[in-house]
Amino acid sequence: MSNGLDTEQVREYYKHLNNDELMRIALHDAAGLTPEAQQIVKQEIEARNLGSAAVEAVRVQNKQHSQEEIDRYCALARG
Repeated sequence: MSNGLDTEQVREYYKHLNNDELMRIALHDAAGLTPEAQQIVKQEIEARNLGSAAVEAVRVQNKQHSQEEIDRYCALARG
């Protein structure tokens, strides 16, 4: 992994979580995961057939928004 962690060690960590723990990470705690860790979490969710919405939640939590998107969201909130 780019931050010096062993990819297989990270993979084993997520593999040993139960479904509830893995879903908590996917739905609430994925913000800030490295791209490699995000990919591993998504792969584990897919391997367990926990649903595409959980995979999408990982992606959305780490999405970088453009200034145009931020401005558009602010305009929606003001309106």
